[in-house]
Amino acid sequence: MKLMDLRTDDPATIVPGPKAEKKLIRHLRIPQVSALLKVRLAGQPQSQRLRDVAIMELFYATGMRRAELATVNLQDVNFEANFVHVYGKGRKRRNIPFNRTTATALRTYLSVRPKSRSEAFFLGRGGKRLTPKHVWKIFREIYKVAKLDYHASPHTLRHSFATHLLENGADLETIRELLGHESLATTGMYLDVAETHKRAVYDKAHPRDKMDN
Repeated sequence: MKLMDLRTDDPATIVPGPKAEKKLIRHLRIPQVSALLKVRLAGQPQSQRLRDVAIMELFYATGMRRAELATVNLQDVNFEANFVHVYGKGRKRRNIPFNRTTATALRTYLSVRPKSRSEAFFLGRGGKRLTPKHVWKIFREIYKVAKLDYHASPHTLRHSFATHLLENGADLETIRELLGHESLATTGMYLDVAETHKRAVYDKAHPRDKMDN
């Protein structure tokens, strides 16, 4: 073959490359979440202890980010409809419902919330707004007491919120809106977790393989 007869293009470009292995979203199982929500840190003033309970309940009830939770103001919580106004990325507002258990935890905290000129719902030392860093520290202390055999973060509760909703019949579009995702493709990452759950439920529930052949 003469040199001039060699191809000038790269034929390998039409060969599909290996697909990157998908990693399942790391989330807590329901008993693990329950263990976290039952933790009460000892040696704290009542206002801090009830604040931390309310924070953990709100995390799991709404799936909000810790930065979003830190920005929640008193006027953002609607107890009549059990909704909270959340300002996410780009200051885009969304309304997220919360359950009766969370409403009770929020009201209980408000009954002992220190007096402050701050409009922040959750207060730290000196009656000032909690920062995302403070929220992370609160979660870490509660996580240590719960002694879960799993590394978790506030974002893990966000993943758990979405996964548990999907496993219990919520549609992907609703979860997208609750999480504040711009694209449904982003929310679609939870589908693999739901499929794994569906397989496990099927294998446990279907009697055929347990029958005598």
